[in-house]
Order: sequence, then structure tokens, then C-alpha cells
Amino acid sequence: LLIAPIKSFRVVGACLQIMLQVVIIMTGSYNFFNLLTIALCLPCFEDDVKVTNTKISKTIQYIACLGYLAWATTDMCHFESIDDR
Repeated sequence: LLIAPIKSFRVVGACLQIMLQVVIIMTGSYNFFNLLTIALCLPCFEDDVKVTNTKISKTIQYIACLGYLAWATTDMCHFESIDDR
């Protein structure tokens, strides 16, 4: 349903997938992958989106993506500084 050419089918499929992922998140397992799956379902709600191809917006998106990945990596891996005293 998520790749159907009819928008109403895509919306129904995305809603069902998001509900399933929320139920799995409530059980306490695989939260990061569930959030990624929900993020991948969001474009199913859009029909005719015009993407701006300006260099500034792509740079902002790139910086935001790298910042989020850096934060997620340090948060999930629990990096700590080591004191050599």
C-alpha cells in the first residue's frame, strides 16, 4: 500500500504502518528503527510537493542531518571522557 499510485491507498498504508510502529514503541523495543520507519512513512501523505533546490536549503539540511547523526551516535553509545590522572 505504501507504493500504490493512488494517494488514498498510500495514506491508509502509512497510517496502518505508523500505528503498528507506535504499538511496537509502546512495548519498549527497537525505538530508533521504529522512528526511522515512521519518518519514511511521512512522504506518503504528500501529493505534489515542490522541493526547493537552492544551495542554502541543501546546506542547512546537510548540517541538520549531520548534527542529528552526531547527537544520536553519542546518545546511543554513551561516550564519556577518560581522565588519565
